[in-house]
Amino acid sequence: MNIAAASQFTHGLRVFFPAIAVLAWFVAWWAFAATAVVIVFTLANRQFNSRARFVAQGAMARLQGKD
Repeated sequence: MNIAAASQFTHGLRVFFPAIAVLAWFVAWWAFAATAVVIVFTLANRQFNSRARFVAQGAMARLQGKD
């Protein structure tokens, strides 16, 4: 149950951030473009350079004996 809730929360966050860029569309098209680029880089950084990811990769390597 907790795993399903955490998954839904993660999906909700991934939808919330692009919604900010859509709101910038009401300012101007260039504000939408700039906000979208910033949000994509921010989400990519959070996804691929997070401490939790590095900890999980280290744990997986230890479990597989690649330590």
